[in-house]
Amino acid sequence: MFQRVYIAVKGELFFEQRISATGKLQARPLQMIVAALRFIACGKAADRADEYVRLSRTTIATSNKFLKDFIVKQWGPIYLRRPNQDELKQIMQRNKKRRVPGCIGSLDCCHWEWH
Repeated sequence: MFQRVYIAVKGELFFEQRISATGKLQARPLQMIVAALRFIACGKAADRADEYVRLSRTTIATSNKFLKDFIVKQWGPIYLRRPNQDELKQIMQRNKKRRVPGCIGSLDCCHWEWH
């Protein structure tokens, strides 16, 4: 999944590596994508990622916004749609077998009380 997103995003104008006013290379596309995906996946604050990707909080937050917008534009029609009746029936049956009847989406197991 990561490579697919990286290859697709690499050609976007925002994610191209540029030269700053001082003549130095700015952030690489890989840095921005890793920071944005970590921001999305872990829900960490944007300034927590600056230790390993060495980007500012603003750059990470902006990368996050551009990456989410790109993902919705690129893959939204395929993956971000409502299930049809047959798919919904299969999802409901699968979740009933998993002992979560009536659940359509995914569960955040961080708040699940285990016995």
